[in-house]
Amino acid sequence: MAKFSGSKLGVKGKLMLAFGVLLLFTLIIGGTAAYNLKGILDVASDAHVSVGVKYARSKKVTDDLGKVRGFIFNFQARIATFTPQSEEGCQNAISELQDSLSKMSGSGDVRQTTINDMKSSAAEFIEVYQKQMLPALKAGDEQQAENLYVDIIFPKIGKALECAEALSDAAIKDVVNSIEQLNSWIPLLIVVTLMVIAAIIAIIVALTISNGITGALNTAVSAAGEISAGDLSDPISTTRSDELGKLLNSLEEMRQIWQGNVREIKNVASEIQNNMHSINDVTQQINDGYSSSIQSGSYGTVIGALRNLVSSID
Repeated sequence: MAKFSGSKLGVKGKLMLAFGVLLLFTLIIGGTAAYNLKGILDVASDAHVSVGVKYARSKKVTDDLGKVRGFIFNFQARIATFTPQSEEGCQNAISELQDSLSKMSGSGDVRQTTINDMKSSAAEFIEVYQKQMLPALKAGDEQQAENLYVDIIFPKIGKALECAEALSDAAIKDVVNSIEQLNSWIPLLIVVTLMVIAAIIAIIVALTISNGITGALNTAVSAAGEISAGDLSDPISTTRSDELGKLLNSLEEMRQIWQGNVREIKNVASEIQNNMHSINDVTQQINDGYSSSIQSGSYGTVIGALRNLVSSID
């Protein structure tokens, strides 16, 4: 018995479903890749902000603090270096420092606290320099200038430098943390897993659909071959309701019709054969009767035999 089973979904529907599943996984993989790419772009943006802005600003403050400290150190170490030109240079360095400090902004309580401490320390030593040390230098009081530097200005500059370096380290740490996030294998594992699943589903779908279609076609070809060879005894059954199922059902209907026609032809042939036997028997009787009637002169027997012959043919 030729038999084939299948789902009720049509061939077109199966193909659309298969492509839909593959498209879904393609979109998921693409979305995951896009999400990872967004993460990379975010890290790049954070790195730009941390290095290009935060670190650059804290580094500028560090450099400006170093310049101011250099001027003031020279002034208190050797008062002869204090001239109108060097005083102007020191004031310009202080102005640059104040401008750099004004551009510092924090994100988070800890960083903002560090910035506030740095600004406070810088403002304090600048005030001591301008209001106390500068008059002492102009008065030629090198000892007073040295005491102010050692007791107040140097510690405050050191505190400000410590804060600036802490901010620079924090900016670098932010970049390192962002880069470490990119080193995670989880996004890559997700993409690879989805790709493997999509490949497996694609193989299963391809085999299922191809086997289903070729199986139904092979059944149809085999049934058509049997029918063309005159073998109408093998029924064709299927549980498919798609286009291939309709093809198999049509072949079964054709087989049944042809089988009925062949059966009817056989019955008619059998009746003809039986009638031929009857004709032969009657003919033989006629011959026998004719011979007897010739010998006995009984023509009525011949006529009766002819009537029997006609009756049998009817």
